[in-house]
Amino acid sequence: MRVLATSPKNLRRYHAVAGALRTKLLPGEHAAAQSERPPGGSLEAYNAFLQGQFHYSRNTEADVRKAIESYTQATELDLRYALAWSWLSRAWTGLGGEFLAGC
Repeated sequence: MRVLATSPKNLRRYHAVAGALRTKLLPGEHAAAQSERPPGGSLEAYNAFLQGQFHYSRNTEADVRKAIESYTQATELDLRYALAWSWLSRAWTGLGGEFLAGC
């Protein structure tokens, strides 16, 4: 992975580009509200999702497995929690690609 230079000059450029994209991607009243919280409002599901995020970010096989458990718990608590479902898929893909593929 390539690391971007973070000089003040480059940061101003990145912020300018991000601001221009935000204007194009989120056109005011047409933008959909985004939230990490589950549609059902379950705090238990949200907590399980956040625990999954913590474990997934540690990027070890054991932690990715814990993340899968947490994301699974979040989806069981709220079946409509799309963000938890997507991260569950990502965690399974990461586990298979990074740790079980023998690479």
